[in-house]
Amino acid sequence: MRPWLRMLFVSLLAFLVLAGSLVYAQEVGRIAGTVTAKSDGRPLSFANVLVMGTGLGTFVKDNGGFAIEDVPVGAYTVKVMMMGFAAETQENVVVRANSTSELNVQLSETVVVELPVTQVTAEKPMVDADRTGSTRTVDMEDTAVRSINTVEEAIAAQAGVVLEGGEIHIRGGRSGEVKQFVDGIQISDAFVGATGLEVSLSSLSEIEVLSGGFDAEYGNVQ
Repeated sequence: MRPWLRMLFVSLLAFLVLAGSLVYAQEVGRIAGTVTAKSDGRPLSFANVLVMGTGLGTFVKDNGGFAIEDVPVGAYTVKVMMMGFAAETQENVVVRANSTSELNVQLSETVVVELPVTQVTAEKPMVDADRTGSTRTVDMEDTAVRSINTVEEAIAAQAGVVLEGGEIHIRGGRSGEVKQFVDGIQISDAFVGATGLEVSLSSLSEIEVLSGGFDAEYGNVQ
């Protein structure tokens, strides 16, 4: 092939590639706009904007704006969705070549599922027939109206309990014979009965004192 003919062929091929790129660039546009709440106009960040029938879509930014690039020329249905709001569908959104189709959408708040409210009121029996031991319960409401500042003072206010030198004695027993639990977990030492955990009175909902006749699960204790 002669040099001038080869140069002509390369020039023609480059012209066809450039023309094809220009034609492709002219066949796409963009969809941009805002998504806000209909009630107060606040921007709805992270709402979903989908171009139905295509794989195109985006999320709404913090300022409520969005933009979908490289949308082929044509008419589309655009759907906007967000949790807690009713979905909005905009039909016949026309996209033109090298232009931006503006789309501003307002979403209305809605309740996804409204469940009926059921109120159950329970009553605490005066006498618990299932209990075989001597049990006393201290509510935090009782400590609020009395001069009680610590857990030890609240326990010592019960019948048969003496607080001496910071140690609790129940029914004349030694302080090491008292077993202490917090939420069902024993916090007193199994051998010497000492307690290394300090519990704040304000962190408890109630205190239960068992002074005798308790079950075998509280064995090895007076």
